[in-house]
Amino acid sequence: MVDLLLDEGHEVVLGIRDTPLGPGNPYSPYERQQMIHAIYDGRVETAVIPDFDIIAYGRKVGWGLREIHLEEQVEAISGTATRTAGGRVIWLTGNSGAGKTTLANELCRRMRAIKLDGNEMRDSISVDAGFSEEERLEHNLRVARLARELSNQMDVIVAVIAPTPRIREAIETVVVPIWVYLERTLPEREGYFYFPPETPDILVNHDILSVEHSATLVMQQLALMGGYRDFTRLSLSQAE
Repeated sequence: MVDLLLDEGHEVVLGIRDTPLGPGNPYSPYERQQMIHAIYDGRVETAVIPDFDIIAYGRKVGWGLREIHLEEQVEAISGTATRTAGGRVIWLTGNSGAGKTTLANELCRRMRAIKLDGNEMRDSISVDAGFSEEERLEHNLRVARLARELSNQMDVIVAVIAPTPRIREAIETVVVPIWVYLERTLPEREGYFYFPPETPDILVNHDILSVEHSATLVMQQLALMGGYRDFTRLSLSQAE
C-alpha cells in the first residue's frame, strides 16, 4: 500500500503504534521506525502514537462509526509471525578501548535487548579465567553459551573482545552471531593482542563516528537484515 501511494506521487505519513513489548511484539516503536526509514530512505515520514485498543472507521449518511476490537484481530494483523523465533546475538568485537561497552549500552537503550559485557562476565561466570589465549577461549565460549540461551527470549548484545580468528570460529560452533567490528586507532598495549576479522557483518569506524551515530547505523542495518542471516555483508566505516 505504501509503495502504491508513493508511486502515485502521494506523501505518506505512517503512525507507529506504541504497543507493549512481548513474545508476539519483539520490536519497540523506535526500532520499527528505524526499519521503515531504512527501507524508504526519507520518502516516508513516521510518528510514534500512543497505544490504543479500538479502531473506529467508516461513515454513513448522517454519521455512524464501526468499531473493531483489536484483541479479536491480533492474529490477522500481526506481522511478527514472519520473523524467526527468538532473538539475535549481536557480538561487538574490537580491541580494548574501541568503545564496545559504550555502544552496547546505547544499543540496549534503544532496543529490547540484554547486554553481556566482558568485564561483568569476568566478575560472574568467568571469575577463574585469566588472559592467556586458552583462558580467553574458555571465557568467550562461556559467554557464547549464555548468549545462545538468552537469545531464545530476546536479542543479546555481547561486548566481549573475541580477539583471534580461532576464538571467533570457536564461538560460531556454539552460536552464530552478527559480528559488528569496532575499528579504532589505538596505541599498542603489551599483553593485549587483537586480530581484526577479515569479513565482519558490520564494520563501524570509531575514529570517524560518534557512539550515537554508530548505534543508529547499526540499527538501520539490523533492520535491513531482519531476523535472518542470509544478507550481504555491509561496511559502515564512513558517515553518510
